[in-house]
Order: sequence, then C-alpha cells, then structure tokens
Amino acid sequence: YVTPEDIISPDVLSSSAYTVVWRFDEKTLELKEKKALLSYSDEYYVSDDTVYFSRQYGEEKLENGIRDINIMTEIVGIGYKDGLKYLGKVTVKGYLNDQYSFDEYNGILRVVTTVQNSRYKVDKKGETQTADVDTSSGFGVTTSASLYCIDLASWQVASSVENFAPIGERVRSVRFDGAAGYVCTSVQSTDPVFFFDLTDINNITYKDTGTIPGFSTSLIQLGNGYLLGIGRGADFGNVKIEVYEESESGVVSVCSKEYVDADYSDFYKSYLVDRENGLIGLGINYQSYGINSTKGDRYILLHFDGYDLIELCNVELQGYNADKRAVYIDGYLYMFAESGFKVQKIN
Repeated sequence: YVTPEDIISPDVLSSSAYTVVWRFDEKTLELKEKKALLSYSDEYYVSDDTVYFSRQYGEEKLENGIRDINIMTEIVGIGYKDGLKYLGKVTVKGYLNDQYSFDEYNGILRVVTTVQNSRYKVDKKGETQTADVDTSSGFGVTTSASLYCIDLASWQVASSVENFAPIGERVRSVRFDGAAGYVCTSVQSTDPVFFFDLTDINNITYKDTGTIPGFSTSLIQLGNGYLLGIGRGADFGNVKIEVYEESESGVVSVCSKEYVDADYSDFYKSYLVDRENGLIGLGINYQSYGINSTKGDRYILLHFDGYDLIELCNVELQGYNADKRAVYIDGYLYMFAESGFKVQKIN
C-alpha cells in the first residue's frame, strides 16, 4: 500500500494518473521506500541521483473579451541516493516532447519545450469564438520552442532562450551532449536543427541549419563533431537518415539518404549506432503502395565514412520496426526480430 504521506500531488490536479517510484535493496530486493506522484505522469528522466517527473496543464486567462490558454509543464525532482526525498519543483512554459527533452548537467537541469498559446475572442456569455480565426492577427493556436536552464540548488529558472524557433514550429527531437544541446523543430516537412552552446548559461549562444527538407525524430551523437538525424524526408512518406556537422556559421548537412514510401520506428533504442565503426542500422518497412511495395519488411545497415552514407546491408526481416535489433561483431551483423533471426557478413 501507498500511504497518504507518501503521495506527492500538485495544488490543482491535471490528471488522475499516478506514477509510482520504488526503492529496493539491491542485494535482497527488500522494498525500502515508495512514493506516488499524482498527476506527474507525462514524462520522466533519471539522472545519477534524481528522478524528474513532469505534468502538463493549461493556464487560462480571460481579460477584455480575450481568452488566452498557455500550455505549462511542472517538473518535480525526487532524490533517490539516500532514500526517496522530495527536492523541489519548477514550472516552465510549453510541453515536453519526450524524456530526451531534459537533461541534468553540473547542477543545472536543461529543458526544451514546445511553447503553445491559444488565443480566442469570447462573447458576452463567455463562449469561445473560433470562427474566422486569423493567426496573423494573433488569434488561434501559435507554437514555437524554448530552452530553460534550471538551477537545482534553488529550483528556479536561471536563464532561458524563449521562442527561438520560427512561429508555427514545434520540437521534434532533442539531444544534449555535455555543454552542447541540439534541437530539431519542424513545421510540416521542413527542419531546422539548432545547436546551443551551454558552456556559460548566462551567455547562451545558438545557430542553426536554416530550412532544409524533412525533420528528425531522433538526434544522435556520432562522435568527431558529427550528429545523426533519423526521421522523415521532404515527403512525409519517406524515411530520411542525415548526418550534420557543426561549422563556424551554423549546423550543416554533410550527407543524407532517403527510402521512398517507407516507415520506421522513432524508438531510439531500436537503432544500432556503432560509433567506432561508423555504422547505423534500423528496421524499415515499405508501404503497400508505390514503387517499392513488394519489398516488405527490411533491415538496413549504413556506413558513414566521413563524406557519405553507404548502404552495406538491406535484407528482408519480418516484424515490428520498434522490436528489431542488431549487433555488429567481428565483421558480421546479427539481426533479430519478432519472427526471425539473420546473420550477414559485412565487407
């Protein structure tokens, strides 16, 4: 049982869902402690000594016949090293894309959100008027992206870069790497990738790729200054794998490869990323229409040689893309799926 004193809840609930965290003795598996978090059930992230939980809610304001609704995210920290302890909470504008949207580094919690505001006129009865909404005049739903740096000693926002993405875009993927942060945003099928220098959070600088076709749902460090993006191409029905590199003036695309009329998994852990050998592997499946309709389910392996993405393997492998796995050992690729297992020699 979870007793009332072990339940953490906000002042105003945004949902009736609980997230429960348990602490066990690692040798005996004896249950030591538990905490239940009411409403904090959207995303969670585990650092070396803290678990962060989030909840999303709408903050509404009605003034002079205008209704404004801003999406907000409240984050709670629970320490787990010396027992489960409530550490604090903080609220930022916007909503999180996934668990990779926040990261702890040197006592600072970095968070990237899609900020969203809904603005409508209301009549004398308080009814929202949605007809003839003109976003150019500030009415309707507008989105952008913001970065927040939270001081974990005070649980206050120490610095931020708000609304850095063009209006109408939303966060597709985030990756932090030490003092660097990478964010991919998109509106429809165009994709700027932003690079943030977070060495000095009081002097945050950033640059971007500009508008290029497609967007990445996963951003992955390849090492040696390269960044891998896996996502959609200019045509939403295509899978795109792209490699970026930071330059003096921005983030530039080095090379890319697209698979037409194909689908993939956006589950990061389903990918093979062998940085030492420059290998990228993932499962795809071709749609039942188009020029590749007969190819079915596949597993592909690409090699990045510093200049281009070269296909080394493209074999039939049946199963859900999110469940496909592979490992590269001594020149052989071992591929696993729900209904099959294959081995391929890689030259």
